[in-house]
Amino acid sequence: MFGLQILKDKATREQYDYAIAHPEEVFYNTARYYHAYYGHKTDPQYVLVGLLLILSGFQYLNQSTRYNQAVAMVKKTPANKNRLWALELEHSGGTTTKKKGSKQMDKYEIILIFQDK
Repeated sequence: MFGLQILKDKATREQYDYAIAHPEEVFYNTARYYHAYYGHKTDPQYVLVGLLLILSGFQYLNQSTRYNQAVAMVKKTPANKNRLWALELEHSGGTTTKKKGSKQMDKYEIILIFQDK
């Protein structure tokens, strides 16, 4: 059954004859076999679109992680905490809805404060 698949058309028959005539070129013959057997089944456009989708997903995850790290760093730095607190006070007209001990802001509040400026 397997031999019939190799010898079914002229091109694969020629590759088979070449492999028999040149056994020292094992890697070349193996590459030719796999190219003939698997190479023509996949459309290059679909491969390119799939690759771009995967790379875009990795890029999105990377940017999201870097953004979250930057927001966390801004929240941890004392100078930035004080500035964010002052900007919130300025934005709200001098009054806050938060308790005195709770100065932690979430990332959406930080974005809103910086977008208003």
